[in-house]
Amino acid sequence: MLAFDQCTNLTNVTFGNSITTIGSAAFQGNKKLSSINLPNSVTTIESSAFIGCSAATSLTLGNSVETIGTYAFSACTSLTSLIIPSSVTSIGRNAFQYCNKLTSVTSYITDVFETGNEAFKECNNATLYVPKGLVETYRSTSDWNRFNNIEEMITFTPLTIACSDHGKVTINDSIEFANNIGEANVYDSMTNTFIFTPNEDCHLDRVLLDGLDVTKSVNNNQLTTMIRENSKMMVVFSPQGADVNGDGRVDIADVVALVNLILGQ
Repeated sequence: MLAFDQCTNLTNVTFGNSITTIGSAAFQGNKKLSSINLPNSVTTIESSAFIGCSAATSLTLGNSVETIGTYAFSACTSLTSLIIPSSVTSIGRNAFQYCNKLTSVTSYITDVFETGNEAFKECNNATLYVPKGLVETYRSTSDWNRFNNIEEMITFTPLTIACSDHGKVTINDSIEFANNIGEANVYDSMTNTFIFTPNEDCHLDRVLLDGLDVTKSVNNNQLTTMIRENSKMMVVFSPQGADVNGDGRVDIADVVALVNLILGQ
């Protein structure tokens, strides 16, 4: 194909959404091309399509890519991260060889296959992140087993949380809720840390998780726990904030009121 072969001053290119194939050696040796962004329409990247694009620091593969040809991204020596979509069914030999600045490779492939020989040659110092439960499968499959470090990727699950007045909840040191009802994405299949911070002259009264009182599991206003998909948490601070129903008392009726509030009843 050689469509843009050795166009040494090409720094950027925009692909139309009707393109399905990047031809052989189409952008070979474009040493100033800074980023490669392929649309979701692309299904095939042929051999040596982007070989030697040494200035490209980012690579976005569309969600429909199925075939990555031999030497397709070989010697893209400035790439630091790579995401391989689940649609990919074939990676040719030497496809990413000498991409030696890669620090992370994330593969969403669940039907793990053997890549071509030395597909990831000299990329072994990057961390390979793979779907849950597939670490050993990748470790035993060529050429994926070239990576020194293979880990499960972090995935998230939604948590609906209601926090009464006179305090705040901090989730995983980043997400805060105060006198609010909303949804947060928390770690799935990993422990999450909740820090409860009462306002002055207040204290944490109660924490309910999926209807169960887990207040006794809170230690020094901190709770570490795993969260199931679509869970609900309710946090009540005392004294004023715990009076959810406004009757002047802090009792189980406030918990019921908060449950009804979070369920929209």
